Amino acid sequence: MKKLIVTIFALLFLIINLSAQWEQVTTIPFGGNNYSLAVNGNDIYHGTLFGLFHSSDNGSYWSTIDFGGVDSCVKTIIIDGNYIYLGTPAEGVFVSTDAGLAWEARNNGLTNLAIHCFTIMGSSIFVATEGGVFVSDNQGILWTGINNGITNASIRALTNLDGVLFAGSDGGGVYVSTNNGQNWAVKNNGLVSWYISHLFTYGSKVFLGTDYDLYESSNNGNTWQTAGLGTYAKVLSSTSLNSGLYVGTDGQGVYYSTNGGGTWTEWNDGFQNKNVYSLAICGEEVFAGVCCGFGLWKREQLSVGIAEKSTPGNLVVFPNPSNGIITITNAIGSKIRVLNTIGITVTYFDNLQENTINLSQLSDGIYFVNIENPGNVIISRKVVKLSNTK
Repeated sequence: MKKLIVTIFALLFLIINLSAQWEQVTTIPFGGNNYSLAVNGNDIYHGTLFGLFHSSDNGSYWSTIDFGGVDSCVKTIIIDGNYIYLGTPAEGVFVSTDAGLAWEARNNGLTNLAIHCFTIMGSSIFVATEGGVFVSDNQGILWTGINNGITNASIRALTNLDGVLFAGSDGGGVYVSTNNGQNWAVKNNGLVSWYISHLFTYGSKVFLGTDYDLYESSNNGNTWQTAGLGTYAKVLSSTSLNSGLYVGTDGQGVYYSTNGGGTWTEWNDGFQNKNVYSLAICGEEVFAGVCCGFGLWKREQLSVGIAEKSTPGNLVVFPNPSNGIITITNAIGSKIRVLNTIGITVTYFDNLQENTINLSQLSDGIYFVNIENPGNVIISRKVVKLSNTK
């Protein structure tokens, strides 16, 4: 009987460990590099070397989307409300306003069509190219170059935090702008390498990946320090939700942190390829796109929870859905950060002085409202913004 109980526990342990592994998504064609992932609700858009794919059921079934490019490669994707933006390596930007049914090229003003990434700040979208940074205030209908102070125009990464823009170059380090990209200043203090592979934000920090290590800054890039991921861990991708932060590397797989990047843990059980070009969270699962024909992978995300000093009943966010005017109880003095579904900060409120915030300027969609109280405790709430909500 004792032997039987031991055997049962051993089987249970094996089942639990097998379920907590990366699994290959077999319902999407394999082949080439899996460059980009973007999520909007249950919809996932996946850009690869050989085309654009879409799933409307959290990744169970996939269909191919013809976006009109001669070369089907999609390097980067970003979603802003009803607008989906694709960046290609040689044909510029393609935009859809109807969930990918119809597309049009929007390259007016772009002097370089090799697109690396996007970032959205307020009502403006910024694009990184091999010929510098461009901005559009009308959904890509017209682009304007904004490169005053940028001496290395091969811009590989973009992000923004609290109204400050960051642009990472291939050999010139990182450039920072505090006036919407009109002027840039080099901010490389503390960096060992100036070859920037990735930029992202989490909480009040900016993280920067190089071909040497992962760095972080809490003072708008004035100084950088290693984030402790490890020497020669080149970060290519990232995603986050609540207290879970994930990064994908070139050759070392995925690492996660549950304390804002203070410490990192390897998370590679089941992987066949550890060159992770893209990461995204949809529902309860993390999706990872890898290189060299090994396809798309998924794994149940960490149940890390949200640290809360007060009980959920003491902090209420309503109405939800809303038309953009949201009431938050017991949040006076807090810092409010609103993120879109891929973890990019779209607006923020410092030292809240009233119980309401106005998100009416944002496009309709799903957002995460992170409330950081004066005790540095972060509480997160998911909200839905719908313009026609009364």
